[in-house]
Amino acid sequence: MGYVKDKSREAEAQRLIIEQHLDEAIAAGEAAGYGNTPTPMVVVDSATGQRWDVSGGACGFAWVNVPLNTALGKAILRKYEGARGGLFSAHKAYGGGVDLWVSGFGQSISRKEDAAGAVARYLTSKGYQKVYFHSRLD
Repeated sequence: MGYVKDKSREAEAQRLIIEQHLDEAIAAGEAAGYGNTPTPMVVVDSATGQRWDVSGGACGFAWVNVPLNTALGKAILRKYEGARGGLFSAHKAYGGGVDLWVSGFGQSISRKEDAAGAVARYLTSKGYQKVYFHSRLD
């Protein structure tokens, strides 16, 4: 009976450590995203000459992918799946694993990339494997 309680305590302690690492990674991502100053761009309609200033720079998406069958992947889903209105949300990835999506920072790809990159680097520094960040232009 004592063995079962010890295993349960160990599992709970490990879960708390993973959640702490995730919280710290998200904080690093937030700081990186807010700390980024995008290079503004101007979009010009070649037919009319009309111009639009885009202060956030190029538009795009960024996310972090981790394996689903890990404690980290499960923690991300527990905390961020279906999240609305925050800087991060999560869903099961079409290509496998879990995507931690950078929802915040408007459409600025440079801010989103900095946030996702900081999250991935932090988690990797804590020993988590197969943590990758991706992005694409819109």
